[in-house]
Amino acid sequence: MLTLPARRAVPRTGNRATMKAAVFVEAGKIELQERPIPRIGPTDALLRVTTTTICGTDVHILKGEYPVAPGRIVGHEPKERMRRLMSVVGSGGVDLRPLVTHRFWLDQIEEAYDLISHQRDVVLKVAITP
Repeated sequence: MLTLPARRAVPRTGNRATMKAAVFVEAGKIELQERPIPRIGPTDALLRVTTTTICGTDVHILKGEYPVAPGRIVGHEPKERMRRLMSVVGSGGVDLRPLVTHRFWLDQIEEAYDLISHQRDVVLKVAITP
């Protein structure tokens, strides 16, 4: 079960101290929680992720088939792939838009997980937008 808080307007300010994160609670349960924005060092970059995707690893974590500790933030798609794709996309070498086959709002994340975990409707990538 995925637990989501009621949808509410989030103030758009550059000084936010928290971010929204999908957090593994236990097998079958991922919650959307407010978490502190990580501090960065002089060689780090902090990116504002406005859309992310659900991958097979996330589905296996949700089902309890891939062991992770409770409290772990799931959804590694932006951080793991960002470094490799930045130079290619930045140079105009690839257009990623055709890879996203389905789009959902954040409050529809349970439907998105269900769609991709059952591989229905010729799903390839699901984009989640806050």
